[in-house]
Amino acid sequence: MNRMRRRLTAVTYHFLPELRQATLEMQSAALGSVLGTLYGVPLALAGIIWLLWVTDWAMFAAQWPLLLLLFALHRLLGYFDFSTVLASDSVRVHGSQARLVTWSAALLLGPGALWLDLLGALIDALLRPLPSTSTPLVARVQRWDRVRVFSVTVGRETLSLLPALWLYGRLGGLVPLAALSLEAVAPALWATLLKSGLFALIIAPLLLLFLLATEHASLIEQLRTFYHFWLAVIVFYLLPEPFGVLAAGLYAAGGLWVYLFFFVGIGLFSFLIHQLVRTALTHQRRARELVTLERLAQIVLKQPAPELDLSDLLKQHLPGLLPFVWVEIRLFPADTIYRSDWVGLPPETDTATAMQPSLADSVWQQMAESREPYLLLRQFDAQEKRDGLLVPIFDTPDEGVIGGLCALPHANDGDVLDFLPALRSLAALIAAVQYQKAQYEAALAVQAKAYQEELYAQAYQAELYAQALEYQKMAQELAVAGQIQASFLPQSLPDVPGWQFAVTLEPARETSGDFYDIIPLRNGRIGLLVADVADKGIGPALYMALSRTLIRTYADAYEQQPDQVLAATNRRILTETVNDLFVTVFYAELEPETGMLVYCNAGHNPPFLLQSGNGRTAHPLGRTAIPLGILEEVNWQHNMVTIMPGDVLVMYTDGVTEAQDEMEEFFGEERLQQVVRTYMHRSADVIEDKVVSAIYEFVGDAPQFDDITLMVLQRENGQ
Repeated sequence: MNRMRRRLTAVTYHFLPELRQATLEMQSAALGSVLGTLYGVPLALAGIIWLLWVTDWAMFAAQWPLLLLLFALHRLLGYFDFSTVLASDSVRVHGSQARLVTWSAALLLGPGALWLDLLGALIDALLRPLPSTSTPLVARVQRWDRVRVFSVTVGRETLSLLPALWLYGRLGGLVPLAALSLEAVAPALWATLLKSGLFALIIAPLLLLFLLATEHASLIEQLRTFYHFWLAVIVFYLLPEPFGVLAAGLYAAGGLWVYLFFFVGIGLFSFLIHQLVRTALTHQRRARELVTLERLAQIVLKQPAPELDLSDLLKQHLPGLLPFVWVEIRLFPADTIYRSDWVGLPPETDTATAMQPSLADSVWQQMAESREPYLLLRQFDAQEKRDGLLVPIFDTPDEGVIGGLCALPHANDGDVLDFLPALRSLAALIAAVQYQKAQYEAALAVQAKAYQEELYAQAYQAELYAQALEYQKMAQELAVAGQIQASFLPQSLPDVPGWQFAVTLEPARETSGDFYDIIPLRNGRIGLLVADVADKGIGPALYMALSRTLIRTYADAYEQQPDQVLAATNRRILTETVNDLFVTVFYAELEPETGMLVYCNAGHNPPFLLQSGNGRTAHPLGRTAIPLGILEEVNWQHNMVTIMPGDVLVMYTDGVTEAQDEMEEFFGEERLQQVVRTYMHRSADVIEDKVVSAIYEFVGDAPQFDDITLMVLQRENGQ
């Protein structure tokens, strides 16, 4: 199957060489159009030549009023199209009861009646619109598809009907059908059976071409396609065929009025089925939309607010929710969180960007000031006369407009208002996500304010009640403790070829609750440690010394198992101490030769890895356990990441991101990442110096409330 698809794809590239740069969906569409045309054109030519040979041209002069009536009846029934979905909303099997008119007319007037069907197919092909705003590649594929539809229609109708009429004559059938009797109808029924078999035989290769074009689909989807295809062929094409014989018999028995009365009934039945099929397709699409929206809602409920990337979530799931609709989503004032790719070309190409629709800012503003549930954009795409839809995103608490969704179907997929329920549900989901994030940020702000107020209260009590002598004595003790504590820190940084280290610790008081360590391990590995004890003073300093010693002890015992190192340390801390202190720890083991970093984050601020090869996007090393000193039975886990040449890993404590200026604004992760991103092409020492300088410049004259610890690890580009 793969070899056959490669060969057929090569044939398609011969006719459309620019298809090599197109999207996978565009290549599949072109494969079906080009190969279907190459299959249909020879059949159509053979059928037309045969029809020209057997047509009785004198019949047109003698029966032209009846032929005009039959053609009008053929076009009327052809309007009530039955469609069944194969694999998506834009791939259907089409059928109508107009074929009964052709078959009955052939039994009454001979093979010349088949020109009714060919003339109708030609009119449909000429009237089929080609979008003027499409890319040249899309336009060429659609022209191929127009020829495919016409040639396959002509080929299957002529090469199934003409052999059937031949068999009808060989079995003694008369033209016109003599009477509605078993002797007269039996040859016609045998001819109908042959006609149905030839029809199925001719269109079977088209299904194979379609399955080859959609080889990226799953086996279940292809089996579903196979089932729907043949069910549609049997219901819409094969089962109604004998009624064409019945119509010809009614004409022979009762005349033209009985014949017309029969087709009036067929027309009413066709109209009913046409409406039912449209309703079924709408419900099928609605069910798919509900499944996708439910999946999105489950993801939103499971992920914590700070880890939820709404833009990335929409990129993953929105194409499946609205596969043939161009969508743009904005959050005011001007934050575009999602924009669909345009059809035919990869999104990174300039041509694809130029072909994108554009909605004026004034229309967005109009929606922001309106309380309407949606705005209908008449002829949003003026050249193709397609309507668009603008749906507001309402803020959950006060119902204010915080953004909107703009939708434009770029396939022949019905009324744009059919997409309104899905768009409104999506808008409500986005509003819920924004509200969840706002609540989380508000909770963080409340916690930070409470912590700050507590610090101020402690400082005030210390100033009010401390005696000068006691203060001096305490200061001396703290100075000694600070010197002892400083001696625990590494006196020099390791010299590892291809790697750069830089580290700083700026205590807020004489003793620090922060600590770091760089531990040499066996086989050239290096342990990296950054931690923060949840308090300040002598007690936390002793707690820090104990934690550092235990981590160093177990680092050699558990190679490349940082989670087990911290688990063993946690058990010893809980066994040997009785207090309310705890310590957040980030401990990792680095293998310099490969750049592999195995880490365990026990409740610490997530370090971030800036990767030089992906647009310098910050990749956080999230938490895998709770802080040490809280619970003994914990599921300790570790993760791995590879540091590539040019990457920078930044480890820090909350004193960096929670440094405050005089307006009580936090320095924050975004500023920290921006500074590192700006200087990541420089050395680790320069990055460390620039970050510390940026913190002090931001803080200004405001006091330092927390220890500042920063460790920068950089892999040089030469490695």
